[in-house]
Amino acid sequence: MQQRSLPAILAALRHPWRTIVISVAIFAVTMMMASFLKTDLLGAAGQNSLYIAQTLPAGSSLEASDEAAKKIEDVLASDPDVDTYSTTVNGPETGSENSFNITLKDDSEAEIATNRLSNQIDGLGDDVGEIDLQDASGSANEDVEIKLSGSDLSALGEAADSVTKKMSETEGVTNARNDLASDQPIIHVDVNREKAADYGYSQAEVGQAIAAALHGSEAGTLTLEGKERDIFLAPTHPDATPGEIRALELPVTEVQTQNAQEDATDAVEEKTDRRAEEAKAKAEEESADQLDSAREARDNAADQLEEARKALRDAQNPPPAPSPATWPPTKWNRQKKASNRQRRA
Repeated sequence: MQQRSLPAILAALRHPWRTIVISVAIFAVTMMMASFLKTDLLGAAGQNSLYIAQTLPAGSSLEASDEAAKKIEDVLASDPDVDTYSTTVNGPETGSENSFNITLKDDSEAEIATNRLSNQIDGLGDDVGEIDLQDASGSANEDVEIKLSGSDLSALGEAADSVTKKMSETEGVTNARNDLASDQPIIHVDVNREKAADYGYSQAEVGQAIAAALHGSEAGTLTLEGKERDIFLAPTHPDATPGEIRALELPVTEVQTQNAQEDATDAVEEKTDRRAEEAKAKAEEESADQLDSAREARDNAADQLEEARKALRDAQNPPPAPSPATWPPTKWNRQKKASNRQRRA
């Protein structure tokens, strides 16, 4: 990368659009390129407390923060001048910045121990994030910030890297860094307030649900083997795309539970009413069929009764016997007539 002088860099970024902050901790002498920088007498006699801030890339998980912190702890545990230290590990919800409070032994040379720790931690590489080692006992330690502004983000990034590199090479300067690495893509979630309210959500609750899906969430504490431990729910969608975020399932609210209960009650009542109506219609239909059958049986009985009455009347009042002359001729009658004719003859 082409090197530029600080005045040339600043002249190339005259149009303000974006700001990059470069922080520099000054220890002993005036910086060659910036005569206004102040001096920090870190490691003065009698100072035996140090503080380390470990900043990881934005969005780092709690597991990644813990692994990075363990690497620093290994350095502190093996250093002969470190008496005690305490570690605070943070996840993405709190900025992914770990902190270490260090107490050196009384007979140690604070400046020598500090330089040795700084060199050892620098040798760990980029996996441990950005390290800021400071004297925590109240000495005059100051940060100097240089702001670069410009409309071209690419040129601005090159300028920030160039200035940071130049300052890190300057004698007496430690922990030169810029905040360009913290720039991350931002997704804006537009919540339909009226629709969310219908389901019992507030904007904050929607945001918390999305954050939990992307970064996980704390679920309380658990005492295990005499130690209190935090319970952390792992993220369900750590690398979600905007489309996946839009399709996230939100937790059920009390309003949704109440609506579901009311809908279930209404459905049961509707089903019960429908069954009652069906039973009533079936009973009416069966009653009508029974009535028709009874009417048909009544009519049949009436017909049978009428026929029986007619037969009884006929039996009680038989018709008169027909006279013989009108009887139809039979074989005997014909024979008798023939005999009579023969006699007359």
